[in-house]
Amino acid sequence: MPVNIGEVITGAGDRISKNGFISTTMRNPIYTALLIAVVIGLLAIWVFRDVETYDESLWFLALRLIAYSSLISMGIVFLHDKSITDDLRGELHSDSVSEILGEGESNTDFIPVVIPPP
Repeated sequence: MPVNIGEVITGAGDRISKNGFISTTMRNPIYTALLIAVVIGLLAIWVFRDVETYDESLWFLALRLIAYSSLISMGIVFLHDKSITDDLRGELHSDSVSEILGEGESNTDFIPVVIPPP
């Protein structure tokens, strides 16, 4: 029986997104950027745990990395959020316009109505 990787990833994403903390974090671009920055900082601490720094401590380097990466990732996440919002707004607008105008349907069944001026 073959395993469909797409279904596995989608199912795992659905289970993870049902968690309240993760759902709230992923819906807000600021929280998402801060989470990315903290993960980068923790990875930096883990990777450079044995490095000797003479002028500043490893924790200060990690905090500085978190600050820089949060600013950069916040900009990227805001741009991503804006592009997705614009795409969804455009799709919603085109769907509602086609629904109002009745595109795709034949308009020959309508009887023209003339309203006399008052």
